[in-house]
Amino acid sequence: MIKVLYLLVSILSFAGISIGVYKISQFYANRIESNLIKDAVLQDHKGQSWQISKLKENIGIIYFGYTSCPDICPNALNNLSITLADMGKEREIFQPIFVSVDPDRDTPDIIKSYIGNFDSSIIGLTGTEAQLKAFSWFFGASYSLRKSENQIRDYVVDHSANFFLVTSSGNYVMLPVKDNWDDLKALLLRSTNRIIQQN
Repeated sequence: MIKVLYLLVSILSFAGISIGVYKISQFYANRIESNLIKDAVLQDHKGQSWQISKLKENIGIIYFGYTSCPDICPNALNNLSITLADMGKEREIFQPIFVSVDPDRDTPDIIKSYIGNFDSSIIGLTGTEAQLKAFSWFFGASYSLRKSENQIRDYVVDHSANFFLVTSSGNYVMLPVKDNWDDLKALLLRSTNRIIQQN
């Protein structure tokens, strides 16, 4: 009986230590991730350098895409624009951001022209291939350019179709794209409370 009790105590102690180690590891992993996001530098559609810190008290809504995207990107940005326009005062906290993952074709001027079709406050971002790969990776987003020798300028970019809420401290939450404006509005507001609690 005593041996059984010792065994149970040992198992519970090990489980407690394991959970503690996991939580500590997760905390530091999230901290490192947030710092990487804060340190990242991209270029906005005005040709100026841009970092997450520029959000200040606002919450960024990031979407990774490209201006030649035939349907997914314009639909997502259009739905986001309509949703933000319907928010009233709650709209003030959000800063929509479009990050082009097609640096070879999407210059700052092209991005500026493209985002002009949507919410007037959208910030367009680009960077070098290395900068964009790193920045998207920090968020868990992915993309790939389907180029071929015969299609140097005419190619498709496969990319994640998600929104990412992010604060100036580098904390973020990944959100699915919603086609229904009311659903997207509810999701944004609910997730905003969640990300604020993380800060």
